[in-house]
Amino acid sequence: VIVQVTELIYRHEGDCGSSFNESLSRIANSLQVTANGLSLLLVLIEAQLRPFITEADDAGDLRDLSVVQALRDCDGGVREALKFVVRMNAQALIKFGHFIVGDVSKLYTHEPIPSQANVISCEKELRRVLDAFGRLISYVSWVYAAEEGTSMDTKKFASVTVDVLNAEISHSNEDVDPFATKKDKMKKTALNKYWEQVKLEFCLRLVQNDEDFAEPLQIKVAEVLGLRKKYSHLFYH
Repeated sequence: VIVQVTELIYRHEGDCGSSFNESLSRIANSLQVTANGLSLLLVLIEAQLRPFITEADDAGDLRDLSVVQALRDCDGGVREALKFVVRMNAQALIKFGHFIVGDVSKLYTHEPIPSQANVISCEKELRRVLDAFGRLISYVSWVYAAEEGTSMDTKKFASVTVDVLNAEISHSNEDVDPFATKKDKMKKTALNKYWEQVKLEFCLRLVQNDEDFAEPLQIKVAEVLGLRKKYSHLFYH
């Protein structure tokens, strides 16, 4: 439940003028709640998994950890838990991605123009959500790899994540036209460019701070998505 992004729309029926700013405020507040929940979850996960990831002596049995037990108890096990987290991350990117990808100003063409402070607040909280999701995906991926006795740097392993991300983008019915082009109908190239940037945002958040254990996953996901060569300067290898 903690990783479920609250369903919100940008304008509620009857919204106009200042009430549109209130809609943005609701979005920022919802994202903040999600980010805070994810942060708390990560504190627990990191405290339990770090000793195993760093290969500390006498770390114990991975299966005894409450975090691992919870993941294994999910319907479909750790694999489905991973797919669920990726799905939630993808949905957050699809629904709110325009706050960090592209020109936000193109979305708000009506009068009055919404408060810049509200737009910035949405962007800030969305970044917190996506950063947390990226770290969470990395940790759950590590557990899944340990469960399967495999490496995170294989195409087969990365495809578990990539397939979910691509499926969410393919099934998305969000109207991305307003913030991708000034015209009513978006050109295919502009749409493809937008989704490319969304996928890049997803990849870059898989490795943060000292979480270099996820580098193999990040590189392989970028490769499978067709981003590694074009954006090689953004990745570690």
